Amino acid sequence: MSRRKRLQSYLEYLLILSRYRKQLDPIESYVGFIGYPRSGHSLIGSILDAHPHVIISHELDVLGKLQRNWTRNRVFCEILKNSFSHAKKGRSQTGYSYDVPNQYQGCFETLKVIGDNKGGKSTIRLQQDPNLIESLEVVINKPVKLTAVLNGSCGVPPPGAHHTKGFSRRDPYN
Repeated sequence: MSRRKRLQSYLEYLLILSRYRKQLDPIESYVGFIGYPRSGHSLIGSILDAHPHVIISHELDVLGKLQRNWTRNRVFCEILKNSFSHAKKGRSQTGYSYDVPNQYQGCFETLKVIGDNKGGKSTIRLQQDPNLIESLEVVINKPVKLTAVLNGSCGVPPPGAHHTKGFSRRDPYN
């Protein structure tokens, strides 16, 4: 990342922190996702993000940020920024809309749960270094809850995902 982009990212972090610092205090827990890629993390994360007390970022890779020594506030601010951004874009990913109409995606009333839905990469990181969970709990300073999303689809879109582009369903076994 260029020096200019790092500076811009840091200034965005400071702006978000100045606006939401008090809202970060009542957070009760962090939720992370584990499991195979394309098993429904985006759908479950989007549904949770629609709750008025929850913010779930879309594939931010919090464990990767933790390995780069990010602080609690930096992680939380990036989760907020990510959720706001994806909600503003309509929660579309790989041709699917994960929008939950008329709910709280990308906003909240009182923030109690915060998390990230990068399940496949988080699973790999935890296999390589199981101590990341303890490190996450120390940095976040809140209980960490892992959600395993398993649907056995091997890449077939999860039920309930609405495709926004032309779509041909391939048999993942052929």
